[in-house]
Amino acid sequence: KIFTNKPKNIKYIGPVYDLQKKIKLYASHELFLLPSKREGMPQVVLESMATGTIPIVSNCKGNLDLVKDGYNGYVFDINRPEIAIQKIKRFLNLNEKEKKEIQKAAINFAKKFKWDNLIKKLESILKE
Repeated sequence: KIFTNKPKNIKYIGPVYDLQKKIKLYASHELFLLPSKREGMPQVVLESMATGTIPIVSNCKGNLDLVKDGYNGYVFDINRPEIAIQKIKRFLNLNEKEKKEIQKAAINFAKKFKWDNLIKKLESILKE
């Protein structure tokens, strides 16, 4: 067990499908935790980054393609969940300038995956 006492400020809310509710939910939090054992291309990580919500993700392949530890989010070993707690604490102990730098890096990274940018890349590939 990671937590000896149930945390009062962490809760599982289940899936949110309404885009406006999802954006509001991300934007109202500083951190997003994704402790997956497997991911393909985790859209949820990109969504959190786009709103400036910092992802803390497990070290599975899909997550590692998106998050650079300490730069635009944090990565922990899925077999060592206590490291996730350390990463959360590390982020919460940053000063506001440091937090803003990570948020800016996350937002800028997520912009690469905007549909307009992806369509341009696909069009250039298809023209070749």
